[in-house]
Amino acid sequence: MLDKLEKIFIDNGYHIVKYVKDLDDCPCKQSMVKAIHFDDVAVKFFKKYVINDFLKSNDLLFLMPKKNEIHFVEMKRAEGIDCADFWGKYYHSEGIKNKNIHSIFVLISIASTYNIDRDFYAYFFDNTYPNKVRIRTSIVCNLPSHQMPFMFYLTAGGSGINFHENLRGEVDIIDCNTFEKYFLNTY
Repeated sequence: MLDKLEKIFIDNGYHIVKYVKDLDDCPCKQSMVKAIHFDDVAVKFFKKYVINDFLKSNDLLFLMPKKNEIHFVEMKRAEGIDCADFWGKYYHSEGIKNKNIHSIFVLISIASTYNIDRDFYAYFFDNTYPNKVRIRTSIVCNLPSHQMPFMFYLTAGGSGINFHENLRGEVDIIDCNTFEKYFLNTY
């Protein structure tokens, strides 16, 4: 199903792939990763169909048909912010949850506009669907390396707060090196 969505993106001009380091607020200024700039996709879709752009989309999108995975990425610079403040502001806030919900809405809107299969909706939301897509989100930041272990502890559930169940996806906070290793050869 993701291969069909990727084809819709390519055929209709939504496959807007750029270097990540070219994002205005990118914390990974040396990155050689290319990604779909999802903010640009959303703006293009909103303008084409005269939709109010009140929706807040994630910065990047990786469509990974071979892994049956959609991966949203939010880039956040963390200069002058300590770990606990960063976690509270970006991870444990309504902001990332809303951006994910809005981003999924944009994907579904694009898919339905171009008549993708009816099963596409079950593919996202029906837990009984045999090959349900895995939706993941990473917040990529440039927190100092000595603060990242504490961040991994918080996002792995060490805080006792199960944020993942409320999101319909998985969220983690990673540093630029981890981001680079995971996504370097995606596009």
